[in-house]
Parts: sequence; structure tokens; C-alpha cells
Amino acid sequence: MIDALWTRLSLRHRPAANCFLLFHKCGNNYTNALHRLDRGQPYVRDVRMATARRISRPRPGRIVNFRCRNFDLACLVEHGLLHRPDGRFVVFTRHPASFVLSATRYHLRGTEAWARRTAQPHLGGQTLTGALRAAPDEGARQIITMTHFPWLFERMVSFVPCFEERAFLRIRIEELFTARDPAYYEQLAAFLRLGDRAAFRRALMAASPAFKPSLPDHATGSFRQADPVGALAPAARAYYAAHWQQFAERLGY
Repeated sequence: MIDALWTRLSLRHRPAANCFLLFHKCGNNYTNALHRLDRGQPYVRDVRMATARRISRPRPGRIVNFRCRNFDLACLVEHGLLHRPDGRFVVFTRHPASFVLSATRYHLRGTEAWARRTAQPHLGGQTLTGALRAAPDEGARQIITMTHFPWLFERMVSFVPCFEERAFLRIRIEELFTARDPAYYEQLAAFLRLGDRAAFRRALMAASPAFKPSLPDHATGSFRQADPVGALAPAARAYYAAHWQQFAERLGY
């Protein structure tokens, strides 16, 4: 709930910035689909840590949604965004083991150019897709994914201290992608101060896989896995316990 002080600030300074803090395989395509379905809502599609200053540009009298990719908390502090009175922050999270399952399958396909073409020193100079395709089995592939992506979850868990802050809302994609109760999406729209936009409320629902007859091409469906740790190959499960379980514990999974 917004307390009286926050309400007074909102009346004095029209809220401007909604920051969707999302991560690779964790909300990226959902937010793009959301804004394709409601083109009337102002949207800055691709903001990265190096271009975070774009969020600070004044847009009086407007609420603008910003798609912030792979940010960490330090970036919000650096650019003076963390405590600005017109800011709202939605942090997308995912079970780390679910991410491993999804990212392994996804990058084995070779869909993304950077994963096919960029040599990775920590993978012996191979590309991510090349290393996955050269691996002898699924367990080895999942370990390669965990070797490549710890930085992503280090950034994600940096927001944990903010989850109880008034200006933050934590969204688990496992819930976002399966919830069919309109109240779930109405709560999200209200937090973003867009509850009065019927088109936006409808788009929040329509963008979710919960309301789609089939998954989009980029999806792997791993978010539906009830026991993602148990779904890991045995060797990968041991590596996960040693190196990635800490992320799950900090995120409350």
C-alpha cells in the first residue's frame, strides 16, 4: 500500500519511471510482447547498464515503462535512480535451476548470434553454443551453462535487500507465466500506476504464456518444471549444489 507521504509526493511530482528489471531468459520477451499488445503506453525498449542515464531524462506528465536488461542494484545507485520519488521497480526472478534447464536448451539451438560467435575464455575459447554442442551429455551441457552465467544471478540477487521496499515489486516468472487469476495482473498494473488503463491490464494477461494456446518459438517450457533441481542431470545437480544453490537460497526458492 502507498502511505500518505508517498501519495503527497505523487500528487506533487507526477510519477514518471517504471523500471522493468529483467534478465536473460527471465522476462525479456514478456515485456516486449506486453508493449506490442498495448502500443499506447510509452515504452523504452532496450536500456542496459551502460545506457541507464536514459531513464533520468525528464518526461513531465507521463509514465514511461523502461525495459532494463541485466541491471544490478549498484547501477541504480550510480545513476541516482534508487530513491527518486517517481520511480517504480519490478524485479523479475527465476528459480536458478529452471534457468539452467532453459538456457541450456535455448543456447544449444544457436538462436542468438552472440552465443554462436563470441569466443568465451572461461569455455576454453569456444563459443557458448559451440561448447554446448561439443559436450558429451546433458549434465556436461548444464555445467557449461552454470560456468557461463553466474554473473547474471549475482546481479539478480543484488536486489534482494530491496524486495520489501515500497517502490519495488518482486515478480517470480513461475507465477507470472502460469497465473490465470485477473487479480494477479490487476495488482501488477496498480503497482505500476497504470491500473486505469484497460488496454494495459489486458496486455499484462495476454502476454503471459498462461493465456496462450502454445508457447512462442523462443520458449523452452522449463518454467513449468515443478522440481527444477531434480530435473538436472546428476553431475549438474552436484555442481549446482556447490555453486548455485546459494542463489536459490538468497532468492527464497
